[in-house]
Amino acid sequence: MLKILFRVDGSQRIGMGHIIRCLSLAKELKNAGVEVAFITKHKEGESKVISSGFKAFRIPCDIEDSSEGFYYGSPEDLIEESGYIINLISNVKPQILIIDSYNVSMDFFSALKQEVKTVYIDDINRFNYPVDMIINGNINATDLNYTKHTVAEQMLLGIDYNMIRNEFKDLPKRIVAKEITQIMITTGGSDLFGLSQKLSKWILTNSKFENIQINLIVGSAFSNKSELNKLALEHKNFVLYENPKKISEIMLQSDIAISSGGSTLYELCACGTPTISFIVADNQLGIVLRMNELGLVQSIGWHNELEEESLIKNLSNLMENFEKRKEISSNGQKLVDGNGCSRIVEKLLQMI
Repeated sequence: MLKILFRVDGSQRIGMGHIIRCLSLAKELKNAGVEVAFITKHKEGESKVISSGFKAFRIPCDIEDSSEGFYYGSPEDLIEESGYIINLISNVKPQILIIDSYNVSMDFFSALKQEVKTVYIDDINRFNYPVDMIINGNINATDLNYTKHTVAEQMLLGIDYNMIRNEFKDLPKRIVAKEITQIMITTGGSDLFGLSQKLSKWILTNSKFENIQINLIVGSAFSNKSELNKLALEHKNFVLYENPKKISEIMLQSDIAISSGGSTLYELCACGTPTISFIVADNQLGIVLRMNELGLVQSIGWHNELEEESLIKNLSNLMENFEKRKEISSNGQKLVDGNGCSRIVEKLLQMI
């Protein structure tokens, strides 16, 4: 049987977006008869992988001494990590290793490429990656001016290769409602900056929204669940969805979404849900700006610059502008067809 290993992390500290998109691809590979396993560092990521039905090899790590904010690892980690992965490759004998991590280097890739065909899932084009294939399924991928390290290196760039989950394939055209009855809030699989509680409070305490249901998605790596549960007890129109099995159903029933700028934006596009987006990490900046430029979302800037008055104003304006919501919805559904993983699997199988 063909075997593919993923090297990817997910945690409260770095979010779960990389794990989620790799799981989407892993499930498509499994459906194609490929045996898939994961190499990961953190317990949140490991738990998500195992609960999704895949084997996980855990690399021990300690991030408690790292600086505040997003932390992916240090260059020193890579020496030990590459040795661990090479040893695992010799035992598992995969045909392909897929890496989705920002803590990488030329030496790291070069060492692994000597052992196995290597694929890198990227967002930012930091340097000329010495791998067999690069995948960047973001809307701004072709703006990043990738150059091949070798003539044979393959590049799968752009929205056709976006790793959206199966549940977002071939969704029906959305009929945009004139009246707003539900608003969804999501910060992704984690909430490092406590935005879910802050945004929810701003909306719930404003009388404009007292008759509107507020749907908050609670990710697997949230640390403030008790505070959110307390807020739900105080407001009857506040509904928590913890790790929903089919998030598309919540997106489809919500008339507007407020979302961080990660992979969730592509899912909201597929659902045709008009979205207000904010940025929580550097790798989201180019994506949100391009989507805002193309009329796919409305950007309200960086998370640390958000103000209550500005959010309420932007949300109210979008609620009142039916034609704008129809335009955003239509643009999004035209962009994302949900078949990115299928296209990638076809290319991966051709490598073997």
